[in-house]
Amino acid sequence: MTGVVGIDSQHSWSAVVVNEVSTEGTQCSPVGDGRRHLVPHAYDDEGRWGTAAAEAALDGSPETSLLSWRRDPWTVAFLAGVRDRLYAYLGDVAPTGAHGYAICTTEPAGPEAPDAATLGRTFAEAGLPDCWLVDPAAALVCRWLADETSGRLERPRTVLAVVCGEERTTASAFRVEPTDDGRVTVRRDGTPPDPTPHGVGPWHAELADTVVERCREGVRRGDALAVLDGVLEFGARLRSQRDPLEPVEWMGPLADRMFATLQVSRRSLAGQHQVVELTDAIRDRAAEAMRTVDDPVDLVLAGGLGAVWPFAADTLQEHAPVWQSRRPELDLAVGATWWPALAARFGTDAHPIEVAPAPAVEQLAEPVREPDAPATEERPPWLRD
Repeated sequence: MTGVVGIDSQHSWSAVVVNEVSTEGTQCSPVGDGRRHLVPHAYDDEGRWGTAAAEAALDGSPETSLLSWRRDPWTVAFLAGVRDRLYAYLGDVAPTGAHGYAICTTEPAGPEAPDAATLGRTFAEAGLPDCWLVDPAAALVCRWLADETSGRLERPRTVLAVVCGEERTTASAFRVEPTDDGRVTVRRDGTPPDPTPHGVGPWHAELADTVVERCREGVRRGDALAVLDGVLEFGARLRSQRDPLEPVEWMGPLADRMFATLQVSRRSLAGQHQVVELTDAIRDRAAEAMRTVDDPVDLVLAGGLGAVWPFAADTLQEHAPVWQSRRPELDLAVGATWWPALAARFGTDAHPIEVAPAPAVEQLAEPVREPDAPATEERPPWLRD
């Protein structure tokens, strides 16, 4: 079996997935840290990592912020935790090229982001030497190609990839054209605008604080970490609610301890200050990217943490039909796993950051098949049916 590990690190969380190949096709599953599918950027001197470290930091910190546990993910300490988690998940197999695995991570951004050479050295020192670097917008296009098109494209299309992350939003246009052999070629179209320093992080923090503030006294701060998971679940429930006036009630963590229920409709959500700022940024970046392309945009791809909420697609529908996966928070990590197989279609000579033989991933030709239930996703490969 050959596999590719996809990593997408935002400001506070990392999505880690494994795309495994067998004679039956491919299976892409979130790895997480064993307790949640998005790994908190937390580690400490006691050897704790991920959720365990975040809970310990919350319990022992006088800070009021629910993100007081957050640390730099681009360090050997954090990435060694990723390596150890993958080693256990894969059945005591090191996730390296020697064992048929590649590591593909989306390009880091922000003031802490290292350059490619530094990042490659850090991954190698952490025991993850076979690392590929993937542009987030290209990762989102790969996610769409693997899931929806997979060689069935019948005409050229101009697609706009909008990545709404935790701290910033980007928009890049691509021209996707079918070839005579049934595949596709992909090239960048136009000039992508600079990223906007607006992401979904402030809204997540505000909503999580609102939930905690409505709770009776006695909430253990470590337990409040689950509220941040509930924020994403709440966003997904709102996205599935088609009636813009029908409220959705918070039924996530600590709901039974709240002295007043929290209800939000799509209409009321759109009027929140943090959401208004973000939707304005999404609209502006999409419009600016579209002004630089020759052909009309046929489809907008909306992915990333912010795309979990309905306001991302609602805003982008002003420009063109919108495609979304069922789990936008995993889109970039899942898309990154397809980069070794699809990079040539982008006309790029992609290779790992470190000089090492690329694993044999040419077999990645089937669409991503997402498990039907989270319980299946969390099971390691050797326990699956």
